[in-house]
Amino acid sequence: MLFLRRDAPVNQADILQYNIWFYTKLQWEFNFYLGLIGVFFLLFFGLFLWLKKPDPIYKQLIAPFFILVACSIGSTYWLLKLSNIPLLGSERVSARMISLPVVLLMIIGTINFQNWLNQKRPGEWQLLTYISMLILFAIDLYNNLRVWRISESASFFGSTPLNPAGSLIANHTDPAYILFITIGLILTIFTSVLLTLLVIREKNASSV
Repeated sequence: MLFLRRDAPVNQADILQYNIWFYTKLQWEFNFYLGLIGVFFLLFFGLFLWLKKPDPIYKQLIAPFFILVACSIGSTYWLLKLSNIPLLGSERVSARMISLPVVLLMIIGTINFQNWLNQKRPGEWQLLTYISMLILFAIDLYNNLRVWRISESASFFGSTPLNPAGSLIANHTDPAYILFITIGLILTIFTSVLLTLLVIREKNASSV
């Protein structure tokens, strides 16, 4: 999250596991660069102010947040993956799990930051400072984008000759992954329908 990092060519024989603690290759699988300002925003407005309140918003998500963070660090998740418990074996790159906690901190941080602005009512110079920090944050993200451009990747990995007679795009069977995606789709549709019905019911109740 704090340092720009770029991959080097990787020998497939060296690939052992994917996590954000011990694994040092294939960094596109766990590149969450935000820069100093972005990390401060997440930790202060997202995490600190969220847990500091006696009755935090979305407190039901606190335990799942830390569980996902724990599963994405080191080889913690591999104990679950090797257990052969249904659905748990579908994730092959545990570092991806931390994307959900990061997005959650973004949402919580934005809510807390907006509440903080409403309470403090900053003046012109303070607003100018916030805008300047936002610009610096955007520059950090742009620098990260430049590092991961296709042209930059090409300079590290080079080109691979294509043999039309022997190269093809093909799918392979993956029952665990397909089952996981199917159940996730069903739950997403069910949740969307349920939330829509609850919103309609709340609007009808308020209009009476």
